[in-house]
Amino acid sequence: MHPEDIEQIESSLAEARRTGQDWSATFRVLLPDGCLRYIYSAAVVERNRQGEPVRMIGINSDVTDQKLYEQYMQDANALLARANAAKDAFMAAVSHELRTPLTGILGMADALEQQMRGPLTEHQAHYVGLIHANGQRLLALVNSILFYTSLTAGRVPVQHESCRLAELCAISVRALKDKAAEKEQTIAVDVDPADLTIVSDADLITRILILLLDNAVKFTGRQGVLGVHVGRAPASEAVRLVVWDHGVGIEAEKLPYLFDSFTQIDQRLARRYEGVG
Repeated sequence: MHPEDIEQIESSLAEARRTGQDWSATFRVLLPDGCLRYIYSAAVVERNRQGEPVRMIGINSDVTDQKLYEQYMQDANALLARANAAKDAFMAAVSHELRTPLTGILGMADALEQQMRGPLTEHQAHYVGLIHANGQRLLALVNSILFYTSLTAGRVPVQHESCRLAELCAISVRALKDKAAEKEQTIAVDVDPADLTIVSDADLITRILILLLDNAVKFTGRQGVLGVHVGRAPASEAVRLVVWDHGVGIEAEKLPYLFDSFTQIDQRLARRYEGVG
């Protein structure tokens, strides 16, 4: 037995003899050629008629391959965790660097749209409008990535405050009002009871509702209907918030990919719907 394991094993054996409990342990042994192996040992205590322990019967199994595999997986997981942390740090840094010039571009586009430097021709106004719209789209993407990296890094504190769900739904729907209007869509809101209040994080609930509603608007056709339903969960102190739509749907075999980060069902370069998944 490896010298570093002797004291622990002897102590646990003595405890098993004293209590009569089944015993098991994993320890290292050194072979004559210096090779190190891992042994799993399990035994039961046999007693005489007076209840005194007389012997232990058990088995020894060589579990070296299993131990080496476990160590390999631990090392691989540690490397993966460091790689993910580096990826998130890179995404956050790039997003911050993108947001600064984007803010400046959008500010100048706003000034041009308001014709503060003089009147624009019809074509110029059209191009400035495109710059502004695409800049806003890119800024929303950057902000989403920043929020995602903050969430995965655990840097978004969760608040506990009184939240009137009807108000949060109204704020969320108002944020998508213009997008829905462009497609002549109707957004329905149903909160039952109307004064339903919970203790949670109002900002995070609103963010989630906006993201889900934005998704519903995106995948619902012109003059379509979508909405939010909020009510008490049956036999529970919780509430249930549901964002529903009559959009394109997802084929059953593609449902397992629904919550994969940065994944859309349509992965083609010429895909129809925007977004990073």
